[in-house]
Amino acid sequence: MTAPAPITPLTPAERRIAQHAVNGLPARQIAVTETLSHHTVRAHMLSLRRKLHCPARCSLAVVTHRLLSANEATVPVPDTPAPDLSPEQTNLLKAVTEHSKPLDIARGANIAPADLRAALDQLLADAGASDTTRLVAWAHGWNLLTAEQTSTERSEPVNTSPVPTAAGQSPAPLLQRPAPLPPVYEMRSLRTDAERAEAAALVQDRQRWLALRGLPVPARADIPALFRDPQAEPAGLFEDGLLLACMILQREPDLGWGEGPCLFLGHVHTLPDRSDDMIRLITLWASDFAARLDLPRVRADALARHPLDADPIARFLNRLTDMGWDLRGSGTGQTGERVARLELAAEHRPGLDALVGCSAHQSRSAADERSVA
Repeated sequence: MTAPAPITPLTPAERRIAQHAVNGLPARQIAVTETLSHHTVRAHMLSLRRKLHCPARCSLAVVTHRLLSANEATVPVPDTPAPDLSPEQTNLLKAVTEHSKPLDIARGANIAPADLRAALDQLLADAGASDTTRLVAWAHGWNLLTAEQTSTERSEPVNTSPVPTAAGQSPAPLLQRPAPLPPVYEMRSLRTDAERAEAAALVQDRQRWLALRGLPVPARADIPALFRDPQAEPAGLFEDGLLLACMILQREPDLGWGEGPCLFLGHVHTLPDRSDDMIRLITLWASDFAARLDLPRVRADALARHPLDADPIARFLNRLTDMGWDLRGSGTGQTGERVARLELAAEHRPGLDALVGCSAHQSRSAADERSVA
C-alpha cells in the first residue's frame, strides 16, 4: 500500500461540488443545482481530484472515500441501518475504496475475478445501496471504514521473478522499468461531432461569462457555429479528457498585417475560471509548435472596442505581454470589428512535450474572422 500524500484543502466551491458528488448527484444535475455550466463542474471535479491525488482512472467510489476520510465533505446519513457484513464482504468493501479496476478489486478482496460481479451485487443488495459510490458513502456513516484508510491506488507490483540463468549462476531479479507518464495536457484536433459540439458549448459559456461582466464578445459572427464545422478544423486543449480551451489553428494565413509566415491562433476560448493559466500554457505550446513547423512567428488578435490603453482591454493586453506576446497595434478584423494585433516569437522548448502532447493538424490557411476571447 502506498503512503497517502497530503491533500491540498479544497476551495469552498470545490467543497460544494464534492458534497453533491458524495450525495450521488451526477455532474449535469450538479450544474443545474449550482447554476453552473457542466464545463465548470467538470473543471471543479478535475481540480479536486488533483488535490486528492485521485487521477481520472480512480473511480468515484475511491474519490468519495478520500473526500470523507479527509473531512472535505460531510458524511451522508444512510437510508438503511448498518448491514451485518461477513468478513469477506468487509474485505471487499475496503478493496472498493482502494482500487478502481475490477481485477485490482478482486485481488484486494482475495476473490476470483470471475466471482467479483456476483460478490459485489450481493454486497450492494445486503447494504441496500444502488452503486459502489453510495455504498462507500453509507459505509462511512455506519463507521465501517476507518479514517486511516486512503483512496490512493495501490502501487503496481514490481516483477521480481528471477531470470533463468546458466547452472552455477545466481539468479538476478528482473525489475520492470515504470512506463513513462503521459503528458498532463493534450492539444488535439476535434475530430468528432461530439467534441466539436463540446467546443461550441465552451465558446457559448465563455461568451456568456464575458457578457455578464460587460466585456466585449464578437457581434458579427457566429463563433460557436464555426467550431461545429469540421471544415474549420478546430483544435482543443484537454486535461484528463476535460476540454479546457479551443481554437482554430491556421498556417500562413493572409492576415493583411505582419511580415513573414506565421502560425495563427484564431478564436481562442478558454474555460471562464481558468483563462490566464490556459492562455499561458497555450502561449508556451504555440511558440514551440510554430518552431517545429519552421514558422518564425505566432500571431493572434483580440477584440478591442476600447482604446488599447484603456481598461478592460489594457489589463488583458498587459497580461499577454507579460507572457511574451508583443502588441502590434490595432486594426480591423475580418468581420469589420476592431482588434488588437499580437505577435509571439517561435521558440523550441525542449521537454515541453512531457507537459503537453500534440496531435493537432498542422493548420491551414483560411479567411475566417479571428479573435482571442
